[in-house]
Amino acid sequence: MPLHPSALDANGVYLRGAREGGYRAARFLGRALVHVRVSRLDEEERSRKISPEMQRDKALTLQELAGLDVETFEDLDISGKSAANRPGYQELLARLAAGGVRYVVAYDLSRITRSVGDQADLFTALDRGGAVFLEASTGRTVDPGNENDELGPMCSGQ
Repeated sequence: MPLHPSALDANGVYLRGAREGGYRAARFLGRALVHVRVSRLDEEERSRKISPEMQRDKALTLQELAGLDVETFEDLDISGKSAANRPGYQELLARLAAGGVRYVVAYDLSRITRSVGDQADLFTALDRGGAVFLEASTGRTVDPGNENDELGPMCSGQ
């Protein structure tokens, strides 16, 4: 379920993610980081309808991004096998660590990470930054502060 600005209290704080029967407060953040990745920039990849343009366009039309500052990071013609070898993704992580991010967005989770270890690292970075992952293809959010959200993608193989 997407987070909405209407959940702000008088101090500009909203509640997200149940933890040990309570809620954790986080600042309402006004930035989204969009990640676009394709393994190959060829006709076969484009015929699968996951071109960089399609991924970017799908992300930018999400209603959750309306009114947010959006930064786009790309890894084109680079395999998703290892996050360490993707400069765009590494820049995104550095920007996330700098703070002020509400969403990290990708067309689907496989566009941003292909291994359980890299996915766990992403969720740790999201949790530290107070951000959530937003999947553009489905509109699904993954809140790393919520164990059910965090474990769901790993267990279902998504």
